[in-house]
Amino acid sequence: MSSIMLSNEVTETLNNHSIPNIDKYLYLRQIIYKNTESEANQLVDNLPLDSEDEELGALMILLKIEFILEFREIDIYEVDSLNKMVLLSSAFPKGPFNVQNNPTRQYIRVKYNDLYNDFQYLFNPTVTIFRFMELVNKKLTTLSNIPDTEDDNVIDLAVDLYLKVVDYCLLAGSDFRKKNILKFLDETLGISQATNVGSTIANRFNKKVDDSIRGIFTLLNEGKFILFTQYETFLTNSKAPIVKKIAKTNSSLLVSNFLENNISLLPKYYMNIHLNKITQLFIIPTDLDIEGLVSQMIINGKLPPGTCIDQMEQTIVFGEFQPEYNNFDTHVQEVSEMVDEIANLIHSTNI
Repeated sequence: MSSIMLSNEVTETLNNHSIPNIDKYLYLRQIIYKNTESEANQLVDNLPLDSEDEELGALMILLKIEFILEFREIDIYEVDSLNKMVLLSSAFPKGPFNVQNNPTRQYIRVKYNDLYNDFQYLFNPTVTIFRFMELVNKKLTTLSNIPDTEDDNVIDLAVDLYLKVVDYCLLAGSDFRKKNILKFLDETLGISQATNVGSTIANRFNKKVDDSIRGIFTLLNEGKFILFTQYETFLTNSKAPIVKKIAKTNSSLLVSNFLENNISLLPKYYMNIHLNKITQLFIIPTDLDIEGLVSQMIINGKLPPGTCIDQMEQTIVFGEFQPEYNNFDTHVQEVSEMVDEIANLIHSTNI
C-alpha cells in the first residue's frame, strides 16, 4: 500500500462521522503499527491533533504520545507539551466520571494516566533507574478507578493495562512489594490457572497472555528459580512494544534484575555460596559484576539480615533465612496493606 493510498484511507476514516472516535483511534493505531517505520512516522506526524472534535483530538494526541514512548528517541519537551494538550482538552474528565455516560472520555482518562506514568517512571530524565514496582502500583491504582462497565473498548484497555502490569513485574528486580502484588494479580486474573476467575477482564486477559509469560509469572509467584532462556522468551513474546524497547536499550539492567530475583531465593537452599557458582547456576550472556550486584542487594535489604561477602573466600555468607520478610519489616507490612486495599477496590467494581 503506498503512502498516498494510506493517506486517503486515513482521511476518509477520520471524516466518517458514523465511526465512533475510539474505533477511529484503534483503526489508526493498527495501521500505524503495521506500516514501515517511515510511513508510520509520517502518519503520526500528520495526525489531526487540533481536530474540532475535542474527543478525537485528544485520542490523536494520546496516539502520538504512545508512539513516541514506544518507538522514538524521546524529546521531553514534546511529550510534556502533548500531555498538557490532553489535560487542557474539554474531552479530559476533570473529576469522577461515569463510564456508562461517556466511555470515550473514560477511555481518554485511563489511557492518559497509563502513558503519563510510563513516561514519568521510565523515561523522564530525572529517572536514574527504572522504578518498575512503583509504576505497577500506579497502574493498579488507575485500574481500581475504572468504574463498572460493559463497554468493550474500556474493558480491553483494562486488559492491556493488566498485561503491562504483569510484564513490569517480570522486568523488576527483587523487591519486597512483589510477592503480595503477584498474589493479588493471580487471584484477580487467574494467571497460574490454579483457580478459575470468572470475570470478563480475567477471561480476556487469559486469552491474550502468552504462555511463556504465564510460565515465568507462576515460577515467580511460587518462589522458584527462572532460567535465562525462559526470561529471553518472555522478552521476545511480550506484546508490549515498550517492553521490547526497554529490552533493546537496557539489556544489562534487565539481566541484573533477572539475577536479583534468583539470588534472592538462594538463602532458601544455601548457607553460603561461591560467587563463581552463581554464574554457573544462572547462565547469562554478559559478564556482570556479581560481587557488586550482591553488595547492592545487601545494602538495599534484598537479602536476609546478616548476609555478607567473604572477600577472601569470594563467598556469600547468608544470614538466617526469613520466609516472610513482611513479618520483620513494618514498611513492607504497610505496602502489603495498601495492595490489599487496591485489590478490594478493584474487586468491588466486579468488572
